[in-house]
Amino acid sequence: MAKFGLELAADKTRLIEFGRYAAERRARRGLGRPETFAFLGFTHICGKTKGGRFMLRRVTIAKRMWAKLKQLKEELKRRRHRPIPEQGRWLASVVRGHLAYYAVPTNSKAVRQFRTQVIRLWYRALRRRGQRTRLDWKRMNRFVLRWLPPARIQHPWPVCGSTLVPKAGAQCVSSARWDLCGGPPVRAVPTATSDSVSLSPPPQPAWWTGRCDPGCGHRVVAEPPLYSEAEKAGRMGKGGSVIGSIAAGRTPAIP
Repeated sequence: MAKFGLELAADKTRLIEFGRYAAERRARRGLGRPETFAFLGFTHICGKTKGGRFMLRRVTIAKRMWAKLKQLKEELKRRRHRPIPEQGRWLASVVRGHLAYYAVPTNSKAVRQFRTQVIRLWYRALRRRGQRTRLDWKRMNRFVLRWLPPARIQHPWPVCGSTLVPKAGAQCVSSARWDLCGGPPVRAVPTATSDSVSLSPPPQPAWWTGRCDPGCGHRVVAEPPLYSEAEKAGRMGKGGSVIGSIAAGRTPAIP
């Protein structure tokens, strides 16, 4: 960092014990739960699943969420007399933007709380539009269902490379995540050929006509003779035809 003229901020830098075995090690020393740290808008916490396994929990930083709600309150005061559809579209974009970033696993409670507080602030702002308001929660819920998106988790659980074991022959659907299945799928590529190997088609027999099937256009149909030249000269003499040869007990020879 000194090469680029950078240095760590003393008030924002600390070394803490954090991770899968942090709680167990601190318990042996008689200490409390592992410390938490804030990073990129989330408070990172050492948590556990229902089965008792380690799980990293990410929760919205409370100070940032309430600071954002305070800004929304002031903005709603300024927009309270605008048409309700216009306010609804603007609040919908605010809630969608919040969900797009903070709606991660283990943070559903904070996301729902943010949406609930937005609804309450909007309700209070609409009721202060005039002295004789008729807005109640029954009508307000219709506005909420019409404009505000539901608070749902929009990001998948993080994938750990040590726990991912792809099945035999499995391939990733997206080419951008080939790293999850061990690399790109095998493709057929041309290989080098020797000069001694002939790539020309094998010689065709003398009776090959080369006529194409009208219904195909590409497949070549061979027309072998029904009888040999010997059948033409001698054996076919008595019957005068192929049918006569069969009737006489002779089968035409087909090469």
